[in-house]
Amino acid sequence: MRDEYVVISQADRTALTLDAYLAARHLVVTPWNERQGVLDCELERQGYSRQVAMKNPLDAERALYY
Repeated sequence: MRDEYVVISQADRTALTLDAYLAARHLVVTPWNERQGVLDCELERQGYSRQVAMKNPLDAERALYY
C-alpha cells in the first residue's frame, strides 16, 4: 500500500514547485495536538521541512468556517 500527497490550488495558478511549497508559511491542523503533522513526518523522512506558521489542534479547523 502506498499513500500519495497532493496540493490543491486554483486552476489558473502557476504550478507550485517543491521549493516554493516548502518556503511558504503553513497552517498545520493536527489531531490530539501532536508535535507535527503526518505530512511533516513524511517530509522529514525525505530530508525536507516546511515553515509552520501556526499549529492548531483539530477542533481549531472549525473556526476557519465562521
